[in-house]
Amino acid sequence: MNIRDCGACVETRKLDGLRLHPSDVAAWVRSGATDTLKRAGASVGKTSAATLRLTIDQISTTENVLHRSGYEGRIVMSAELVRSGASCWKDRLDGFAENYGYAGSAENYQETLNHALDRAMIRLLGSPDFRKAVCFCGG
Repeated sequence: MNIRDCGACVETRKLDGLRLHPSDVAAWVRSGATDTLKRAGASVGKTSAATLRLTIDQISTTENVLHRSGYEGRIVMSAELVRSGASCWKDRLDGFAENYGYAGSAENYQETLNHALDRAMIRLLGSPDFRKAVCFCGG
C-alpha cells in the first residue's frame, strides 16, 4: 500500500495536548487502511501485487456543544489501484461518522475520525468495480 501525504490539505492543530501533523495523518490512514484490508483477507505488502494508493483529499470534524458534545467527522480520499506503473482502477472514497461525548475531548475526535476512515474503507471493499479491478490487476 502506498499512501501519499497531503501536507497542503492538513494543518497542524493542537487539541487538549494532542498535536497532529500531516505525517501523523498519513501514518494514521496507512495503519487503519492496512488493518481493514488484512481483516478482509487481502494480502498486504507483497512486492509482486498491485499497489493501492490512497490520497487524502479532505478531513473535517465539527463539534456542537449543548449539554454534551456531538461530533461529526468526514474523510474524503482518492484511491487508485496500480500495477507495473499502469492504473487499473480509480475512484473517490468518503466516510462519515457521528459521535457523542464530553466537549473538546481528543478521544472523541479520534474515535469519530477512526469510524469515518473505517466507513470509507468499507465502501472501498464493497465496491464491485474495485473487486473486479483487484481480480484483474491484483495478480
